[in-house]
Amino acid sequence: VAPVEKKLPLSMTVGTLKTLMSKLFKCDPALQHLAFRPKGVYPSPLDNDMQTLSFYGVCDGGDILLEEIDPDAVRQAEEAAEAERQERLKKQVAGVEARNAAQAADQAARKVAAQGTAAR
Repeated sequence: VAPVEKKLPLSMTVGTLKTLMSKLFKCDPALQHLAFRPKGVYPSPLDNDMQTLSFYGVCDGGDILLEEIDPDAVRQAEEAAEAERQERLKKQVAGVEARNAAQAADQAARKVAAQGTAAR
């Protein structure tokens, strides 16, 4: 996609900029990641829709970069993270159950030992 050059008011919010970008590039604002790159510097994300461009230090001569997020990739990443969380939870539950069983067996052994001592 060809770059577009525009003068932007520094009082504009990131959310408003996303709306403008959606009109220019036909992409959903919810699927946009924006970043500001001053000349010769690594880009920094514009990650709060409520903040103004001046908050992020946007200045003349820099570039605003637009990355459109793939919703399928986001969904797959969320599903993978949830599966990993479920697996960790399952391991934690198994560990707690094993500890509880060991404690119950230890208490039963102590009770038997105490009964044996009392019988003497």
